[in-house]
Amino acid sequence: MLYSYRLSLIAYRLSLIAYRLSLIAYRLSLIAYRLSLIAYRLSLIAYRLSLIAYRLSLIAYRLSLIAYRLSLIAYRLSLIAYRLSLIAYRLSLIAYRLSLIAYRLSLIAYRLSLIAYRLSLIAYRLSLIAYRLSLIAYRLSLIAYRLSLIAYRLSLIAYRLSLIAYRLSLIAYRLSLIAYRLSLIAYRLSLIAYRLSLIAYRLSLIAYRLSLIAYRLSLIAYRLSLIAYRLSLIAYRLSLIAYRLSLIAYRLSLIAYRLSLIAYRLSLIAYRLSLIAYRLSLIAYRLSLIAYRLSLIAYRLSLIAYRLSLIAYRLSLIAYRLSLIAYRLSLIAYRLSLIAYRLSLIAYRLSLIAYRLSLIAYRLSLIAYRLSLIAYRLSLIAYRLSLIAYRLSLIAYRLSLIAYRLSLIAYRLSLIAYRLSLIAYRLSLIAYRLSLIAYRLSLIAYRLSLIAYRLSLIAYRLSLIANR
Repeated sequence: MLYSYRLSLIAYRLSLIAYRLSLIAYRLSLIAYRLSLIAYRLSLIAYRLSLIAYRLSLIAYRLSLIAYRLSLIAYRLSLIAYRLSLIAYRLSLIAYRLSLIAYRLSLIAYRLSLIAYRLSLIAYRLSLIAYRLSLIAYRLSLIAYRLSLIAYRLSLIAYRLSLIAYRLSLIAYRLSLIAYRLSLIAYRLSLIAYRLSLIAYRLSLIAYRLSLIAYRLSLIAYRLSLIAYRLSLIAYRLSLIAYRLSLIAYRLSLIAYRLSLIAYRLSLIAYRLSLIAYRLSLIAYRLSLIAYRLSLIAYRLSLIAYRLSLIAYRLSLIAYRLSLIAYRLSLIAYRLSLIAYRLSLIAYRLSLIAYRLSLIAYRLSLIAYRLSLIAYRLSLIAYRLSLIAYRLSLIAYRLSLIAYRLSLIAYRLSLIAYRLSLIAYRLSLIAYRLSLIAYRLSLIAYRLSLIAYRLSLIAYRLSLIANR
């Protein structure tokens, strides 16, 4: 009876545990169902956000296409404006060239009128020249005689100048020899000064070493005096040795001082010798300059003499040619009268040409003015087109910025949708795991209920056996 009662209690408790486990499994399945609903709603939200992101990306893409097309339109308008500005620039260049041509034609007309005026003046002057040429022929014969006399006197002057140039060249040569010797003396004195400076440097080194020896001997004397103070027996002899060493150090310092004085005096002598050498080199340089200048003077005098002889020769030739010129001037006077008549005819024709060129220049200036007006209007059109292109480029830039911001918003929404889908996926996994746990708990509850049923059967059988 007791066993059957206990078994029935265990069965009852197991059935209670199975019932509680089934309740827990039912609640877990409800939680899993709710989590799956939440995951489904999150997936729907993610899907809608992805659709919004997709639509925003499409809007951004269309805006970028619009911005690209506007930039293309702006680029084409800028090209049109650039071409119009080039056309205006070329028209302005054509107008400028036409104005230059008109200006040059007007200058040519002005110059032709001046030439015509001058030709008339020349014709008048040529008639005067023909009269004066006869007078010149007489005067040229007199000038030819006087030139022959001048040529003779110039030949004498050239001979005397050549003698002076030869003597100056000899003086310049002797001065150059003196300058060369002085430069050699200056070089040797500079070598002596250099060697004396080396000796002074070596003596200063010897003086420095002797001063070091004297300093070391004074140190030794000082140490011996200290030892003499400590050793009373040997004190007297050591004090004598220290005294003698101090005397030797004093004499060495005197020798070092005298050597330094000798080195200083040698350096002064070297400095004075270098100054003497420098002054001698300056004197040699100045003498060489004087010699060079005298040689230049001699060369110039020789050139003057040569030129005077050439002038004398040319004057004799001129005298001969002047006689020929006197004959030719009479012929020229006749020809000049003919030329004066022809020049008057040419002046009249040139005045007609100048008048026609002035008319052409006036018409070209009108054409240039009209072309400049056309170029100005084209430049205004190009400026307005460039302003339109600039505004379209600004609109395209702003649309591209809007498209970029929309693409950023779409990207962020897609990220949010992706994260929500991940959360939904994780919640679905949690729901799936909870459903598995609920299923396993329901299995455990079912098995416990089976165990409780079997235990109740066993308890029932035991109660039957006990009643028998």
